[in-house]
Amino acid sequence: MLRRLNSSTRESRLPMSDPSLHFDARKKLGSKPGLHAIVIGVSDYTHLAATEEDASDGLKAMLKLESSALSAWQVAQKLKQMNKDGRLLKPLKTIRLLIAPSQSELITDPKMKKGKRGTPTYAGIKAALLAWRVDAAQSPEEQALFFFSGHGIRRLMQDTILLPQDFLEEEDNPLVNAFNLTNVCSGMMPAGDFELIGREQLYLVDACRDKPPELDQLEDTQTSRPFGIKLNDNIVDDRSAPIFFATIPGGVAAGEPGEPTFFTRSLLWALDHGTDELQQIDGLDEDVWPISMESLFTAMVRKRIVPDGALIRSGLIKDFKAGFRKDAPTCSLAIKLKSDSLISKIGKVELRATGTSDAIPFTQGETAGIWYGEAIAGNYVLRVEAAANEFPPMSVDVRQFNPVTPKIGFPWIHALGEI
Repeated sequence: MLRRLNSSTRESRLPMSDPSLHFDARKKLGSKPGLHAIVIGVSDYTHLAATEEDASDGLKAMLKLESSALSAWQVAQKLKQMNKDGRLLKPLKTIRLLIAPSQSELITDPKMKKGKRGTPTYAGIKAALLAWRVDAAQSPEEQALFFFSGHGIRRLMQDTILLPQDFLEEEDNPLVNAFNLTNVCSGMMPAGDFELIGREQLYLVDACRDKPPELDQLEDTQTSRPFGIKLNDNIVDDRSAPIFFATIPGGVAAGEPGEPTFFTRSLLWALDHGTDELQQIDGLDEDVWPISMESLFTAMVRKRIVPDGALIRSGLIKDFKAGFRKDAPTCSLAIKLKSDSLISKIGKVELRATGTSDAIPFTQGETAGIWYGEAIAGNYVLRVEAAANEFPPMSVDVRQFNPVTPKIGFPWIHALGEI
């Protein structure tokens, strides 16, 4: 039988104050299910050097970062903006934000100095995770989002060890202030006192997953465990809980100093454009363009900010919808026309929305035979005209374009007929 946490149990597990609680609409929303997010970004690592010249050996060869805190900050602001615009299927209920920004990130966005936020030490992250889990366990209809940007390492191929700000505080036990993603995901199962936990969860991991050789020299490679986990005799893990990784096992995540990481840039773009078709959604008065876990991930891949093949997903990959657009998204398109004898004679390439004469011109790129342009998602006809009537105009029906179709981000190839 499912068991709801009573108020005394709930209060006993929450801290007296929560410095990480950046956004809190629990009183306003009451028992209405909502989205609970924990967003962590670590750039200014306490025990790491800023430059290679000042770095030490072993695990201390890693450097401070200059993108992760800004990435977390922008993800938190994007969630608040989507909530304000009414674009979340479940209203935003809480954001727990823990960031340690670098100076370059503070220059990029001085607003990070203001607003309520926690410190992403291991103790701070653990306290925030525990409170996040309690909030997400109020109803199976709650949604939960976990975002981490910072240093990550692994021991085994499937490990994802995430490193808080005070990582390496104890040199003799370097992983005491580190935690494994597996513990977080397992701790969010519908088990023990948390049988009512929200079944729709998303985990976003913007961290490296390579293995430092120094780990092989440690006698104890066990990390700390934020969550204690009590399993039921007949547990059924029926969650939808995909994990999006910025890189493959053994790979490295990246970003430019003072800018969001490549993973986060892809995510922010996909939260606006990652939709496939106009649909009717229960509870909404009009048809919308939904953003699901499937379309979100696909859009991140199609955007091609992260190197090809780096973005992967794991976990309990069952699709669910989290947000939507009220209007049709814009698609960036590339069209490749083949026929060496005709390419040089082309004068105009354009798309025309089906049933209209409205034309969207495309511009030829530096590579011969490829034209680029943007169009609102929908059905279009491709039209190609010669510069001096060397061949008659050609029209080709095109399937519906949207930001997550295989054509987006890659050239749509069409062979023109030979004269």
